[in-house]
Amino acid sequence: MHIHASQEKEGLDKKNLKKFSIFLPKASRIGSKNADCADFGKEWGLLAFETLLVTCIFSLYAGVMSPDVNESHYLVKAQHFWNPAFAERDLFLASSDAHWFFFATVGALTQWMNLPVAAWIGRTLGWLALAMGWCLFIRRLSGFRLAAATTAPLWIACMHFGHLSGEWVVGGCEAKVFSYALAFIGLSEIAINRWSKAWIWFGAASAFHVLTGGWITLATIISYWIVRWRASLKSTVDNVDENLLIDTVEPIRKQWIGLFFGLCFSLPGLLPALMLGRGVAAATAEEGAMIYVFQRLPHHLSPLRFAASRWVSFGVLVAVSMLLAWGFRRCRGTKLASLFEITTVVSLIALVGVLIDVCLSNWATNWSASLLRFYWFRWNDVIWPTLLTVLAMKLSTIASNNESQIWRSMAILLLLVPGPLLLGIRYIENGRADLAPADQASLVTRSETKPTQRKIRNDWLDVCYWIHSNTPEDSLFLTPRSQQTFKWYAQRAEVACWKDAPQDAVGLIEWERRMLDIFPRSLEGYAIPMTGEHIMRMLTEYNIDYLIVDRRLQKQPPTIPLVHSNATYAIFHLSVMKP
Repeated sequence: MHIHASQEKEGLDKKNLKKFSIFLPKASRIGSKNADCADFGKEWGLLAFETLLVTCIFSLYAGVMSPDVNESHYLVKAQHFWNPAFAERDLFLASSDAHWFFFATVGALTQWMNLPVAAWIGRTLGWLALAMGWCLFIRRLSGFRLAAATTAPLWIACMHFGHLSGEWVVGGCEAKVFSYALAFIGLSEIAINRWSKAWIWFGAASAFHVLTGGWITLATIISYWIVRWRASLKSTVDNVDENLLIDTVEPIRKQWIGLFFGLCFSLPGLLPALMLGRGVAAATAEEGAMIYVFQRLPHHLSPLRFAASRWVSFGVLVAVSMLLAWGFRRCRGTKLASLFEITTVVSLIALVGVLIDVCLSNWATNWSASLLRFYWFRWNDVIWPTLLTVLAMKLSTIASNNESQIWRSMAILLLLVPGPLLLGIRYIENGRADLAPADQASLVTRSETKPTQRKIRNDWLDVCYWIHSNTPEDSLFLTPRSQQTFKWYAQRAEVACWKDAPQDAVGLIEWERRMLDIFPRSLEGYAIPMTGEHIMRMLTEYNIDYLIVDRRLQKQPPTIPLVHSNATYAIFHLSVMKP
């Protein structure tokens, strides 16, 4: 009796959704076993159109000048992966390849075209894959066409303003974009109760980025058992045959094949990550972890060091999500149930990360760093914006039947204001930008005027292009600390770069040693000019061929042969000084 009543209510809800939805009102049959061939082809054609539309939305937000902040890091590494002779004396490029599968696939673009073109093609492929994942995920949750395109701007805005640890999904060409794309396809399979296929997609996501794919796999496994437990509990409370409810969730006996293939597909990402610590002493691994967590990436990994503004923004995001979730608290047992459970588990994972930092970092820093280096907050920054967006979408449909117009107005406000407004602002900013994000982040300071920033960037390009045209390909350079794009533009090796920290413990320790040794600082921690004695010691210790001086800092030029200069930078030839 309870089951028939529930089915009748569900049928009425579907009719109301179809009648009153603000989206185009025909349910998608993507993934349906009952769709005929004509409908199947039509729906996939509409999905392809919506995927292109969402890709365009992503490009409005992330279509910045190249290189993006991380492209100068990962694509140069990919170039070296395919051509080991390229900048082979560079510390970072010679270090272990943590993202082996990304370098082996998308990274091949760097061998067929120059880096800017490879970046744009890689971005487009990543946006297409991510758009496909988002469209499948939203369509299978909502059943309405254009729902993905309608919700994508809000999703982007929630991540842009509400992130806690600086995580993002829609961005430049790097491994995690493809990993998130595959992960959302896996989540879309869960929405239609095909858990076995989800494990395969999560495995493929782990191949591109083992932490991104690994965390969502762990969270989903735990969520699966929570969903099963809730079904069992409901059968006890409602006095309904347990098998009737539990069988609405794909049984575990049907998932072994998916789990097996998911594990196999994850190996190209899992094995290189495991190899990073192979043969490394425990003390060395702990030292490398402390450098990685507390010196290089505390803004991503150590919650005690997150900016207060980030906590406030994330708190607002969670509060709005919880408010909407309260309105949909009866959605347990529908397609939203699994999303609620996954969000809960991901939040608990993030809470464990906070407890690790709070409880261990002050007295057992080595243990804390060894744990925090696994990015406990990565999916926390993604799943909450996803939940809020999905709830807003549901609110806009269900609220249409409600006499109160408050909820409907809130839905329209959420879906039509923050996202499109952000996209418009970003489009204008991207069109007016004079510097690529990688240069904006390191080459100039906020206190410098726009004309000054343009001058500095042009001077930087001048010295990099001169180096590319006039120096041997195997040259080693000592570059200014305030830059991260030397290898991108000049195509030469450098002794060390703040952005380009290796990911293996041995490489991290050497990177830190070089950063402290090469760039002198005052007792107060400020950068100071290099003395002649210091430069000669660097020449002897690292066998440097050329030195690039930032004239904003180094007012007095060293007594070394000058080969090229402009108003901001000067290049000195050190090879002639070698004994």
